[in-house]
Amino acid sequence: EATGKLTVIEGKLTIDNEKSSFEGASEVQDGGELVIGSNGTADFNAGLVNNGGTITMDGGTLNVTGTLANDGAVDIDSGALTTDSLNNMADGVINLSGTGDLTVNGNVDNDGILTIDGGSATVAGNLDTEDGTLELIQGSLTVGGELTGIDFDCINEGVNLTVGTYDDGTDLNIEGSLTVTGDSVIGPVIALG
Repeated sequence: EATGKLTVIEGKLTIDNEKSSFEGASEVQDGGELVIGSNGTADFNAGLVNNGGTITMDGGTLNVTGTLANDGAVDIDSGALTTDSLNNMADGVINLSGTGDLTVNGNVDNDGILTIDGGSATVAGNLDTEDGTLELIQGSLTVGGELTGIDFDCINEGVNLTVGTYDDGTDLNIEGSLTVTGDSVIGPVIALG
């Protein structure tokens, strides 16, 4: 178990078969990679983790108390990443696939690329992707608040999308599943089955 802050400058740091806690603002710089292995747990308790490199979830658990600010790559194929809020900046790429799990206890501001190609993503607050790209290929996405700025026109077969409020003025073709838990749907919706 470690304390203090973590800075990965270059190369790869793997946390596996242990639990590590970090209390200072931490970062993965461009050229660095943080891997959370199958039996690893990393807890960041300082309020901010900046990622300009790569974070790879390989079966372990990553917890961020505060904000994960991503301007690099986050790959979640297995394991679980939980954060209070997520800021995926313009050069940020987040890929959720396989059996991976992404949980955001607050809001997501997506100005980069967020791809869900398997696994499960849960956003307790709002997901704003007006300046970014949200790709739903398969898997599930649950947004407790409002989903805004989507740039797709079809919910594919194999995708389960649950939102509090869907806010978009475009037609939406549904081949998978769409559940709206709020009071209104803004914009026409066309169901194909």
